[in-house]
Amino acid sequence: MGWVFPDVPAGDRLGGRPSGPGLTLGLSGRAWVANGVTGIYLAVGVALAWLAIWTFNFPDFLDTLFTILWWLAGALALAKLLAAGWVFRIIRRQRALEARTLAGLLGAWLLAAACLVPLCYLLVPAERGLAHLSALGVVLALPLTRLVGAPAALAWNRHR
Repeated sequence: MGWVFPDVPAGDRLGGRPSGPGLTLGLSGRAWVANGVTGIYLAVGVALAWLAIWTFNFPDFLDTLFTILWWLAGALALAKLLAAGWVFRIIRRQRALEARTLAGLLGAWLLAAACLVPLCYLLVPAERGLAHLSALGVVLALPLTRLVGAPAALAWNRHR
C-alpha cells in the first residue's frame, strides 16, 4: 500500500512504473525510502506555504524570509554535495560505473548548470539577491545524485 495513493498498490500507479518523489527512489524497491522522502517533500512544501502566507499577512517579514531562504538553500546545497559525494563513493566501490562514465556525467551536469545559471542572472531582477537565490535553486533542481545513484538503487533491489 502506498502513502500518496493509499488505496492503489504501488505497482499500479502511473501505468505500473514506480511512483513517489523520483524514479530512482522507486527503483530501490523499498517502500520506506519512497514514503520517507515523500513525507519530507510534503513537510517542506507545507513549511514554504506557511512562510508565503505569513509573509503575505506580515510584509515586514520579507527580509527575514529571504534570510531563511538563503540559509535553507545553502543547507540544501551542502546536503546535495554531501549526498553526491557519498553516492559517487558507493558507485566507485561497487564498480557499477567506470570513472570515465562518472566524469562524463559530472561534466554534463556542470555544462547544464553553466548554461542555466547565466539565464537566472539575465531573467531575474538583481534586487535583494533574487538572481543569486534563483541560480542556487537551478543548481539544486538539476539532478546529479539521483542519476548517478540509479545503478546503486538497481543493485540494491537486484536480490529480490
